[in-house]
Amino acid sequence: MNYLAHLALAETTRDSLTGNLLGDFMRGVSIDDVDERLLMGLHQHRMVDRITDTHDGVIGLKACMSPDKRRFSGIISDVVFDYFLIKHWSLFHDQPLDTFLDEVYPLLLSNTDNMPGRMAAVVTRICQEDWLRFYSTIDGVSTALDNMSRRIRFTNTMAGARLDIDRNYEQFEQVFLFLYPQLISESAHFRNTG
Repeated sequence: MNYLAHLALAETTRDSLTGNLLGDFMRGVSIDDVDERLLMGLHQHRMVDRITDTHDGVIGLKACMSPDKRRFSGIISDVVFDYFLIKHWSLFHDQPLDTFLDEVYPLLLSNTDNMPGRMAAVVTRICQEDWLRFYSTIDGVSTALDNMSRRIRFTNTMAGARLDIDRNYEQFEQVFLFLYPQLISESAHFRNTG
């Protein structure tokens, strides 16, 4: 799951939201340096990633990808799943997406002092440039993936994933619709027992 899903699965508090995004920004950061208030969200993020990465449907999507995209199937799936979360938002969440994002962005921006430097910079851009609504179209998803491919530090073949997304659209959607309710349930259970 990508940024929007991690935020949607968090509690709508600044520390839970921040912690649930932190998992994508831990490179070079010691867990000992993480503010204690963010740890539960960080652990929830890792639980969501573990369930997603080992899910049979997600693993099966890799086999559907063209050979040059298989190495990046996890990244591609995560971003495409945010598209399907937006498409099916009202099936899973009572609060409208626009209202949710209008609440979440200020909470994240109010907590940048507790984020590693790179995370603070990215989160500021996410909020100010409204990245999460950008995932509402396949064109937006495709552009985001192409941009990510340029930021990867090694030569890669992730750009041009649009053809694989179009070809496997129904499979992505089916996997998302099966997986996301499980993540909602597991996240609620994690917060209640954590």
